[in-house]
Amino acid sequence: MKSPAKCWSVLPISAKINRERAYFKREGKYLALATENLFEPRPSLVIGDRVKADIPWAEGENAERKYIGVIHEVLRYRILIRFDYNFQQRYNYVDCRLEFYFPRYEFRKQHYAISRAAENLGEQFLFLSRVQTRECPH
Repeated sequence: MKSPAKCWSVLPISAKINRERAYFKREGKYLALATENLFEPRPSLVIGDRVKADIPWAEGENAERKYIGVIHEVLRYRILIRFDYNFQQRYNYVDCRLEFYFPRYEFRKQHYAISRAAENLGEQFLFLSRVQTRECPH
């Protein structure tokens, strides 16, 4: 059996999913994107993941413009995203092309901290396999 510390290295660190056409609905200070079957035991989208949106049929100076948003909340059938203030205010329900990025920076930091603790304190300290009881000193 693998030790728990070694299992950390097999967790996914990055992935990418695209949507060719999607639109947002306003929901308070967020733009909400409707999704299907997003709520899973191990969700594929988490708070902090990034979304890059562009409008493929835009003309003029906005034709090549990309807008970066950050996922603020993952709900059962929608995700709430905050974009650049200008995009957020001017968005007029047009379809966008979306690219999702899962940098998982926080997970990498946690994995690094666990591996350093395992090196310095030992795996037995982090992942107990048995408990030893001691008498309480009086």
